[in-house]
Amino acid sequence: MCIRDRYMSGDMLVAGQQDGWCTPYKKSWYGHFLQNQPCQFKDDTGYGDGRAIFICELFNPGDDTRWELQLKGAGCTPFNRGFDGRAVLRSSLREFIASEAMHHLHVPTTRALALVASGSMHVDRRHPTQPTDIRERCAITCRVAPSFIRVGSVELFGRRVGDDRFPDAEHQLEMLVQHALEREFGGIAHGRTPSQLAVHLLNASLFRIADTTAEWVRVGFC
Repeated sequence: MCIRDRYMSGDMLVAGQQDGWCTPYKKSWYGHFLQNQPCQFKDDTGYGDGRAIFICELFNPGDDTRWELQLKGAGCTPFNRGFDGRAVLRSSLREFIASEAMHHLHVPTTRALALVASGSMHVDRRHPTQPTDIRERCAITCRVAPSFIRVGSVELFGRRVGDDRFPDAEHQLEMLVQHALEREFGGIAHGRTPSQLAVHLLNASLFRIADTTAEWVRVGFC
């Protein structure tokens, strides 16, 4: 396996990454789930990515763009809710093809940068055409997007504000709002209060969320 494939499968770090301030991480967020289950930690600290691990952020000085790389199916995280954190080749190929098709249909979505199949690891999965579980080959998809900030990322810290268990929650929420505005919407207007910045983020996000929802419905998602 070449160095590129090893990195895209989470098997190694790139030169210099060992000395950086950031290490691969999992993202915590909080949203409303259809199953209406309570927080798995029983303390409202939230849900998170159950089988996705973020490995780095890349900066392109040619056009000043930033890209986050995420490995999906790389194994257990603190938020895996009892599952194995793995993905199989069948579903990974489907996601890879679907994300590229949606991109070329001009539907906002993450993209798949690489897909690496395991040479030895297999897991049991319920196959859509079989009545029982079957043994399937594992795979890891490297997903890429300018940002993986979620609505739930903001909601997580919003829920913590006022809770004595999280004394820094309000400050952390303010920093997250400022970061989202800098990253997604071209910066912040100086002199605004934290509340005004939060309203600005909400108003700016509304149009993107509405557009994304409409485009996904257009191609058949509901």
